[in-house]
Order: sequence, then C-alpha cells, then structure tokens
Amino acid sequence: MQKTTFKTRLLALLTAVFMVIMCVPFAAFAEGLSKADATKIHVAFQGYPTADNDVYNGGTVTEITAPGDDSIDYWQVDGGKLTVKPGQAVSFEQLLTEIGTPLEEGTEKVGYVSFKAVEKAEVKSAKVNYYDESANKQIAEIEM
Repeated sequence: MQKTTFKTRLLALLTAVFMVIMCVPFAAFAEGLSKADATKIHVAFQGYPTADNDVYNGGTVTEITAPGDDSIDYWQVDGGKLTVKPGQAVSFEQLLTEIGTPLEEGTEKVGYVSFKAVEKAEVKSAKVNYYDESANKQIAEIEM
C-alpha cells in the first residue's frame, strides 16, 4: 500500500471541492421567479414606437390592442407562437405565456414581449399559354 503525503490529500480535497462548485448549478440554490410572478408586461410592436405599452395584472390596463395598417397581415411574437391581427385585443394572460422569467424592477416583476410585423404577401397574376405544336397555333391563354 502506497503512503500519501499531506500535499496529495490536500490536492485531492481541493479538486473535489472545485468539482462540486463547478458541477452543481447555482440556480438550484436560488429562489427564482416564475412566469406567473409577473405583475407587469412591457409590450413592444416593432416599427410602432407610439404603440409601446404596459399591461398590468389586475391593474388599470389589462389588455392591449395591436396597431396596424393595410400593409400588415398579422403580428407575431419574436421567438414565440402568439400571433394577433391588427386591431385585435391581447390579454395579460395571453402575453404571460410568451414571456421568459420576469425581471424584478423595484416593487414590480416585469416581463417583456416584442411583436414583429408580418406583411401581406404581394399578389401577382401570370398567364399560361396552351400551344398546339402539330397545328402550330395557340389553343388557350389562362390568367392565374
């Protein structure tokens, strides 16, 4: 049996402590916020700076109306699944599903949701010609 020195045992102990510190996530020890903890959600509609609003849980503004014009087909949350038409109301509960962990700012827990505009597709027409090669003439022309 090989005898270990004090330095070898100390090095093994320090290595074990280092492994525990690096391998155990610190988040397991912290009290985190959940989505349900949010009391305010800041909503931004990209390209509409005057349409940035705050929606409050139980506050005076509990829903927001999506702005828009004729060029916008619908709004979609960046990285999310929520889509709304221009003029459609969006509730605090709908927005709550789209936020990550809210940030704690003062006495409120604030979440952020950003919408981007999806513009209407441009519609163009095309004509399809049917040509009879044996008769060497055009049979029909259909507009699509």
